[in-house]
Amino acid sequence: SHGGRLLGSSGCQRCLVIRQGSSVHLSTVHPYGVNLAGAGHFGERVCVEHDEIADFARLLGVDVVALHLGFVPHDANNPEYSPLVAVTQQVCDHCGASGLAGALRPLTLLDGTWQARAQVETTDLTGNSVPEVLVELTFFEPLQFSEGALFVYRCAGGEFAGGAVLTTAGQVLSADDPDGIRAVRDMNKDGRPEIVHSYISIAGSHAFFSRQFRILEWNGQGFDDLIPIDVNGFAAQVESGDGAVRDQDGDGTLELILSNAVAEAYPDLGPQRARTDIWQWDGEAFVLARWEYTRPVFRIHAIWDGDDATRFGDYEQALAFYQDAVFNEQLAGWSLGRLWPDSAYGSAPTPMPDRGERHRLDAYGRYRILLLHVAQGNQAEAQVVYDALLGLFPEAAVGRQFVDLATSFWTEYSAGGDLTLACGKAIDFAESHDSTVLSPLGKDFYGLGQREYQPEDICPLGG
Repeated sequence: SHGGRLLGSSGCQRCLVIRQGSSVHLSTVHPYGVNLAGAGHFGERVCVEHDEIADFARLLGVDVVALHLGFVPHDANNPEYSPLVAVTQQVCDHCGASGLAGALRPLTLLDGTWQARAQVETTDLTGNSVPEVLVELTFFEPLQFSEGALFVYRCAGGEFAGGAVLTTAGQVLSADDPDGIRAVRDMNKDGRPEIVHSYISIAGSHAFFSRQFRILEWNGQGFDDLIPIDVNGFAAQVESGDGAVRDQDGDGTLELILSNAVAEAYPDLGPQRARTDIWQWDGEAFVLARWEYTRPVFRIHAIWDGDDATRFGDYEQALAFYQDAVFNEQLAGWSLGRLWPDSAYGSAPTPMPDRGERHRLDAYGRYRILLLHVAQGNQAEAQVVYDALLGLFPEAAVGRQFVDLATSFWTEYSAGGDLTLACGKAIDFAESHDSTVLSPLGKDFYGLGQREYQPEDICPLGG
């Protein structure tokens, strides 16, 4: 009626009773006694009608909707029980996601300077066919500070109980950030869905920030982190980028794919490239299984990519990268001067290019090719590479340290054919010649954002 007391159709098949701005009683009456689950597609149609009425109630500023479901079988095995639960959950999801999230979103702190971001989802996280309620709430000042938490409430003893399963403290770029609950999927195919959550821990600007990802799963008593937490309280981190959940390798389990961007405003990070990190289920946890960079630009890029491919057991790809590092004239050189360009810091002069870099990387690349031939049982080819190293880099030549490294490995391997012992000799040599073998390959020369070589990285073969 126009007075705001009753809206309905002829015969009161759909009635909406408005109780003066505070609640709504929604009743659906059907002449044949068909309940909400209904037959055929009827339940779906009624569900849509209820959603529309609930939306209308929200437009009127009404915050409570009461719904008569009809007859609910006492026996959970009754064929009408599961469809009724499913349709009811769909109605609750619609009201909950839009209603509760809408109620949380305008919350602000008393000083009026902070904003709020809210998310609400319902899904069965524990495997008991009863959905839990997930609430993610974050208060923030854009590009300043943020504090938040992810709450999970589950039905226990006839009541919803729970609380915060993780807390966050960092920054938010804007209210449009994609952070919070990113996905609720059964990623490892164990029958229980995991919660994928993200937040920004630090932001220098929109061009440089660190985003943290966590994956949580119910263990019967609480929620476990399926990515180990490090000493800083972080799990999987992506720099100036974002992540997604998908089946990267087609094996049926889902991976967390993180795409790192380049922080061009920070030249002291070194020769940067975009990188994709692949976090994969190993049977016990999600681990960083591998990473991939965009194509090499500098010669050191090809060296690093070859070392990574060797680590992952992709020897053919590793050989191609090392050959690029040795023979490709299109790859650029690097010098320490690139870390402090005049335009960035205004005072430090730019040194001349390092003419010794090409020789060092040539020698190291050939040493790694020697290792690949040995790992694949090609001893004759390995001998050819070793002889070439001796001829190209005589005593006192730039890069000679990597010939001596190769000698420590090759002498041991030639004597007994034991790859593990031979790698042990090379590792010992690298450890005792840190400044000439390890430092010229990593962050000491190429910038703070690059890798730091350890002795075992020099020969990652054998047992």
